[in-house]
Parts: sequence; structure tokens; C-alpha cells
Amino acid sequence: MVKVEEAGPAERRLDVLLCDPNPQRSRLTKQGMEEVSGVRCAVRATPAEVMESLEILQPDVVVCESHSQGAAISLAQLEGFIRTGHACRHDLPLVVLCDPEELPFHCALEGGATHFIDGSNTPTLQWLLRQMIQKHPPRPTLLVIEDDRDAAQLYAAALEKDFEVSIANDGQLGLEAWRRRRHELVLLDLGLPGMDGRAALRAILEANPQQVVVVCTLQDTIEDHKELLHLGAADFVMKTTGIPHLARVCVKVLRRMRTHRAAELGRSQSASLHQVADCVKTALQYQNAGVHSMAGVHLRRAALETASVALSEDSQAAFLSGLG
Repeated sequence: MVKVEEAGPAERRLDVLLCDPNPQRSRLTKQGMEEVSGVRCAVRATPAEVMESLEILQPDVVVCESHSQGAAISLAQLEGFIRTGHACRHDLPLVVLCDPEELPFHCALEGGATHFIDGSNTPTLQWLLRQMIQKHPPRPTLLVIEDDRDAAQLYAAALEKDFEVSIANDGQLGLEAWRRRRHELVLLDLGLPGMDGRAALRAILEANPQQVVVVCTLQDTIEDHKELLHLGAADFVMKTTGIPHLARVCVKVLRRMRTHRAAELGRSQSASLHQVADCVKTALQYQNAGVHSMAGVHLRRAALETASVALSEDSQAAFLSGLG
């Protein structure tokens, strides 16, 4: 029987892009950073490599030297390119390694997502990376159900930057793996041995209609695509479109579904708040009329409704102002 390759518990990971043309120095810096659990470091030496890697790798943080002489790219150029947001997040953290004597000058300029630290002090750099990891959310879980093992490994390699990836090589094993872990996203091949992709899709969505499933297919007709969406797939991707496109689709679909769920939760909480407000107002009317027993009934209803709603400070303020 083919085993399922299960990912461990979702962990925080920080992908670092180190810009440094000096092989010996970059090796030591990389080694020091990767002593921090969860840190993975890629080193780039030339400006072209740095620019390309910002767009392709989408790192979580960039580390560079402060002085331009011998640097892969000048600090001003690098920071300016990042802050435009054309190739990466405009608020991408930038850690600048300075010589001790120039640190006071640079610290006076520090602000936003740019940090200046003593480049000779490895513990300080490691501490900063640990702080960033703590703020970095765990990667969402993703299950690849694909019988072609080489293809499954290619998918996993492309997706592990953004997801905690598990692999199953047939439909039944995939269904069992999903039932154990309830992954946030499932990447499902249609042409599976035994239980085919359509049967697996039906079984998953029958157990959880809200499950996000992206289907991998070689079928390229409008009728096939309509069928997949009708069955409940969140999206589909052609196997011929390439691995980078597959990764982008998975990230985009999960972001879209999370946005929809957040909006639905907001609407549900808003409706609950209106019910609470109505109960409290009615209770006050009964209280003022001296009918204390009915006032107590409506206050208990309000309490039960409130228990199911997690309120932010803004929501609490809006709710209280609405009682006036």
C-alpha cells in the first residue's frame, strides 16, 4: 500500500533573502541565521539575482550590508525597489547589517519596516529573526492527492513556501488523510486509481461543504469546468499551465475563501448584535414599567446571544452607543 506523506504540525517559517557578494561573509551570516529554528536563507550576490529573487522567491525578510562598496546592490537602491511594491510587499522587512561605528547614524534614520543592527553581533540578528517568526502566522495546511509521485513532489516543492504540505497517492488514502487532518486546502487530481477524483471530491464536500478544493485536470472544455464547479470545487487548474501558476492559484483561492468567510462571520455577528440590542431595550422598557420578571427574561436572552459573539473593542463601542 502506498503510504501517505504527512506533514508535521503547522510551524512558523521565515524565508530570508541575504544580499551579499562576499562568499565567506555570506556563508557565516547564513549559518548564524539558520541556527534559528524555522529560518531558511537564500543568498544572492548580483543586483540582477537580487531583483529576480525578490519577485520569484517572495521572501519574508531581506538582509543586506549597509555599505555600497562591494555590496550586491546599494542600500538606497534596494530599499527604494522594495518600497515601490512592484516585485514584493512594500512593507517587506529589511534588516541592514552595519559596522559598529556607523550604527548610531543609521539608527537615527530607522523607521517602519527597516531595521539597522550591528552586523558583527550575530545574537542580535538571531533575536530579531525570532521576533519576526513569532509574529509570522503558521502556514495553512494543504493536502495533495495525486497518483503521479514525481508530479506530487513537484507540487509540494512549489507549495511549501506558503503551505504545510501532505501528499497522498490515491483517492481513498487521500480521503482518509483529509479526515484525520482536515487540511485548509486540498489539491485534487481527477485521474486517480481506485476512488477517482470526482468521487473523492463528493465525499470530502459531503463531510464538509465549506472545504476548499482546487482540482488539477487535463480536461479543457467549458462543460468539464462547469461540472467541476457544480460539484463544489473552489477552482481548477490545468496541469499544462505550469507549476508556478498552480502555486499562485492555490494562494489566491485560499485568500479569496478566507475573505468570504470573514465577511460572512461579520454579517452573522452584526445580526446577533441587533438581536442583543433589541432584547436589552425591551428589558429596559419592562424594567421601567415595573415588570421585573419580563425584564429578566429578555436580559437572559441577551446574555445567551452575547455568549456566541466575540466582540472587538470597536464593535463593543458601536453596540453600546446603539443602546442610547
